[in-house]
Amino acid sequence: FVAAHSPDPTALDAFEAPPLLAARAGELHGPTPVAELAMDLKEARVWEHLGVELLLPVRQGEALPVVLGLGRKRSDGAWLDRDLELLASLAAQTSTAFADIEARQH
Repeated sequence: FVAAHSPDPTALDAFEAPPLLAARAGELHGPTPVAELAMDLKEARVWEHLGVELLLPVRQGEALPVVLGLGRKRSDGAWLDRDLELLASLAAQTSTAFADIEARQH
């Protein structure tokens, strides 16, 4: 959630997302529809207000340096299995790219 680190006052709601993601780090292992997560009303309101329908973790081993929050599909349709497979592939490729960048810096 890059917006959580933005000085833009319209991004203030995003400041609530990182602690929620940190608490869920152990259970995010692939594209995860927010509607499938057990959560309290406060957390549900945060995701709804931000328009997040799907969490896409980008892992590096056990570390979780990035989680993308995706909103509704442009088609307004549901996230399908083939969408989730494509997003999982994107997350894996992103993880590989991060590892490559890190290796080049050392």
